Amino acid sequence: MNGIKFAEEDNVRDRVLIDEEFERLLACASEYIKPIIIMAWETGMRRGEILGLLWSQVDLNNGTIRLQGENTKNGRGRVIPISPRLKTTLESLPRCSDHLFLYRGKPIKRICGSFANARTQAGIIDFRFHDLRHCFVTRMRRKGVADRVIMAITGHRTFECFRRYDTISTDDLRQAVGAGLKNPGTFLEHPVI
Repeated sequence: MNGIKFAEEDNVRDRVLIDEEFERLLACASEYIKPIIIMAWETGMRRGEILGLLWSQVDLNNGTIRLQGENTKNGRGRVIPISPRLKTTLESLPRCSDHLFLYRGKPIKRICGSFANARTQAGIIDFRFHDLRHCFVTRMRRKGVADRVIMAITGHRTFECFRRYDTISTDDLRQAVGAGLKNPGTFLEHPVI
């Protein structure tokens, strides 16, 4: 195998919804998956982490969700803050089971079909449920949240992996230049010749 050069893997997704698209997706979703979509948007949690969530892991008084290592992809536990929107959503859920998300009284195991229907009805193209994780990371970075804090919330262990979820748009580039022009000294200054 010496001398064989492998092609670079290019499976990075960069589809991030704007707020209007997200609200349209949510409006088109079946009632039982709306809280799941809100949780993904507000926390960046993975689908499996969300669907497996138990009420014993949620502390509404302190505003946190506590995932144990056995509930995460990388085997490390983490604490996830609950936003005001998510808190309102969680408070509206019935507590007739250990599981948060139920359909006809049973824990939800799959949402692929329902999510695809909502996406189609909303007219959103090239978007998967997992892309909500990308949306969360990108939104948090745009709000000025430090990379390491976002990584602690999402459970990313390396900056390289985290970076794959942070989408830099043309608007981000324009804002960076605009911010530098409004605040001289915060952007690269070129000497006048």
